[in-house]
Amino acid sequence: MLDSPVTEAHLDADNGLPLPNLSAIEAFPVNTTPGQHTLLGRELTIEAAIALLESAPQSIRAVAAHHLVLTLPQAVLSIRASAAAQRQQITTLRAMVQLI
Repeated sequence: MLDSPVTEAHLDADNGLPLPNLSAIEAFPVNTTPGQHTLLGRELTIEAAIALLESAPQSIRAVAAHHLVLTLPQAVLSIRASAAAQRQQITTLRAMVQLI
């Protein structure tokens, strides 16, 4: 049994950090096209997602790979594969995109 109840602060992975300033976030101008996915403040196109696969940290590569699998269901991607396998997947993706 817990000595104290579980609260939002205990569940938060960023425990101890201040909460975001919602009014500042709401005031920030965002120009996005409805239905267009964005990542890192830019439209997430197929080309942009492939570029992110090559150089972004793993967490960003995971989002880019997910976008590509949703956009190109025939794409086979694994961000946990070896570096050589990932390079081959990117080469295959680039060839696939040129055919579209």
